[in-house]
Amino acid sequence: MAQKIIQNGQTVMNAPGEGNPTCAIIFNNLTGVSIQGKREQQAYLAMMFHDFPKLTYGEIELWEDGKLIDKGNINK
Repeated sequence: MAQKIIQNGQTVMNAPGEGNPTCAIIFNNLTGVSIQGKREQQAYLAMMFHDFPKLTYGEIELWEDGKLIDKGNINK
């Protein structure tokens, strides 16, 4: 099961391989589903923007095995 996160038509993160839910977990963190509190969310985003320079605020998509699974937004 290959997963990837796409933003503005570009892959910003991918996790190839079987049984690797990494992108789904990160997607939920980026969109605020799994992180409670504005301060914690902003700290997480700052770290991710540093580690993944292509990543920015705006819409992102979660893909798995070539199929769109979910869409969400990274909000300020």
